[in-house]
Amino acid sequence: MVTAFARGFGYLLQGAAMLPRKGVRIHLIIPLMINIVLFLLGSWLLFTELSDFIDGYTSYLPDWEWIAGLVYLVKMMIFTAAIAVVFMGVSMIALLVAAPFNAVLAKSVEKHLLGEFVNESEISRSIMAQLPHLVMEEIRKIIYFIIRAIPLLILFVIPVINIAAPALWFAFSGWMLAITYTAYPLENHEIPFKNQHAIVKQKRWTTFGFGIAVLLVTMIPFVNLVVMPVAVSGAAVFYTKELRD
Repeated sequence: MVTAFARGFGYLLQGAAMLPRKGVRIHLIIPLMINIVLFLLGSWLLFTELSDFIDGYTSYLPDWEWIAGLVYLVKMMIFTAAIAVVFMGVSMIALLVAAPFNAVLAKSVEKHLLGEFVNESEISRSIMAQLPHLVMEEIRKIIYFIIRAIPLLILFVIPVINIAAPALWFAFSGWMLAITYTAYPLENHEIPFKNQHAIVKQKRWTTFGFGIAVLLVTMIPFVNLVVMPVAVSGAAVFYTKELRD
């Protein structure tokens, strides 16, 4: 389990190492620009509203000196969860906008790993022909995410139970990011989203490790500006080495 988790974590680093390759780097420019613009907007929204949100959320806790440590812990958990919630939402929007470009990037990384000739124009034409399908698959991912996110978000407003809500949201966000990014290489091979979940569950802990790695990078200011193309590339590496068969 630990080895599989660590292996999944490492695929994000391997994805980053693939991006400077000839035939790959040209396809990261547009996803990178989309990601930078949306994450800057998300960061501005988060850090202008976060302090007031946390103070309001914890105002119901009693002002007793002996539980000051607990209040601080709750605030830190809420802070972490708020970052995960906002940046997860930004990621979903960025992925929807950049879907066709991410598919091209994933395909070029896969071809490099397999030692196949990378015909950039052919890959681009093939992906663009699938554009309506790709957009619909992204919408299905968002619906999948919303249906499962709402019950978790409700936990945040239930006293006592809401203490566990940030940890649950963190784990859920990691898994969701993993299946969202691995969808690109899978969709390039015409595997629909409704079947992808069963495939990645066969590598459950590797998938989870990859998703947590993406989530942690997503939560780091400035570093998260480049997370999308790196994660797409990492997902392509993961697919080629473990999911392809």
